[in-house]
Amino acid sequence: MRLTTSFVASPKRLVPYLGGAAWGMALLTVVAMALLVHDANQSQAELDGIRNTLARLRAHHAEPPAPPVLVSVAQLALLKQNVARLNRLPGYGARPLLRLLDSIEASLPPDAALLELHYAQGNDVVLLKAEAGQAETLAGFLRSLTERPEFAQALLVQRSERRSEGERIVQFEVRLTRRSK
Repeated sequence: MRLTTSFVASPKRLVPYLGGAAWGMALLTVVAMALLVHDANQSQAELDGIRNTLARLRAHHAEPPAPPVLVSVAQLALLKQNVARLNRLPGYGARPLLRLLDSIEASLPPDAALLELHYAQGNDVVLLKAEAGQAETLAGFLRSLTERPEFAQALLVQRSERRSEGERIVQFEVRLTRRSK
């Protein structure tokens, strides 16, 4: 068996065109790669920014905000001393006051503080001052007092606002009238 092949000789005039086309393709490949690297760097920078923002948001939402300080430590210590002194009172005179304090404490929301209490034995009128971070809290306290059977009336005498460490604090002064027995 005999195999005969023939090759067609390439025309010499196409060589420069084919070389130019090869260089053009190489140049386009280099430009495309440069653009892809640039886009990848931009995407990485955006991804880093998004990760930082996400970390800040997680840190912000992870820790609950600290409740505002409503009264000082010295005022709380003074209040504890006054309550201890009242608890030491013997006999009949202390019992109505303890019931009164118990009723007020049952109505006081957890995020409110009782600042002052003015009570005279034999008098059916009690003046108290309370404060909280929101007026709604104290309005609920006033509503709770009016619903208690021990009190005939609970009137808002004064409402004021003040700032403490950048937080808005609302104070209510309330006049309670105890029910006569």
